[in-house]
Formats: sequence, C-alpha cells, structure tokens
Amino acid sequence: MPVYASHTKKRIGSENIAHIGLAYNPPTTPNIQHQASTKHHVVLAVNRDHPLATRRAPLSFGEAISYPYGLMPSVYGLGQLMNAIANAESSTLRPAFTTNSLAVLKQFAKSGNGGAFVTDFSVANEVAAGDIVALPIKHPLLDNQYIRVLVKSNRPLTCATKELLTWIKTRMTAFKMPNE
Repeated sequence: MPVYASHTKKRIGSENIAHIGLAYNPPTTPNIQHQASTKHHVVLAVNRDHPLATRRAPLSFGEAISYPYGLMPSVYGLGQLMNAIANAESSTLRPAFTTNSLAVLKQFAKSGNGGAFVTDFSVANEVAAGDIVALPIKHPLLDNQYIRVLVKSNRPLTCATKELLTWIKTRMTAFKMPNE
C-alpha cells in the first residue's frame, strides 16, 4: 500500500488513488470527509538521560528547539505543524536532521543524541518500556491536532469499505487513545 505525504490529499480525492486514507493533521479539502478522528498530542521524545527528561511541566516551543532534534519533512502534517509553530513564534527551525521515518526519529531519541518531534501515540510503546520520555509541549497550535480516517465525499461505500472503516474505528489502536 503506498504512503503519501499530506500535500497529496487533494490528488487522492481528485484522482481516486484510494478509497480510505489515514492522515495526521490533514488540511481541510473539498470532497474529502472525516469518518473518524482522535486527538494525538505532539511531544518531544527524548532519552531518559536527556537534560529535559525529568521535567514535569510542559515545555515551551523555544525550550524544545533549544536542544538537537529531528522532525518530519514539511510535506507531512507533523512537519507542516512544526513549521507553522516556528513561524508563529518567529523562530527558525534548525533540526539536526529531517526524515520521513518515525522509526528513525524514535531511534534518534533513544540514542540520546537529541529529541524528536512525534505524537504521543507513536512513542507509546517506547514510553511504556522506559526507553523514551515523552515531553508535552505547550502551544495553542498544538491543542487541536488529530489523526483522521478520510474518505471521498459523495462516493457510495462498498460493503467491504464499510467493514474496513468499522474495523479501523473500533480496533485500530490509533483510534483507541483517550480523547480529551
């Protein structure tokens, strides 16, 4: 199954590339509707020995970017969000590296070489294992960020598509996170 960056969402809707899509923080697009939605929080994932690891209060964006970090490219929803926050804060992002791989971001955080901007869901297993500490970031642009199931509007859904949507909504762990 191909994976597309969030900027291709318009193509998916206009070119019938997919029947169902999953996206983090997708932009509003005509002819695409959300079938399910769950809030996920952006965190700075760090090694338990990182200087910020024992911090109890949420980080400011400035604090979070004052240490080496990795992030997703700006063609992805998470990368777009981090760029929007940097612009709102009149800050310049200077990541240690940029990758489209959550696995590489998590490995970077685990290694102790820096932090990684990811969602709380994407590092839940590593946090539970004690490998990573997920530090919340306090910023108004981070208050309403969601993972969404997308379908094309005005398209009749087949029985198989309806069944898959039901399975995603009821059994996919990304949609079982507590919604605040």
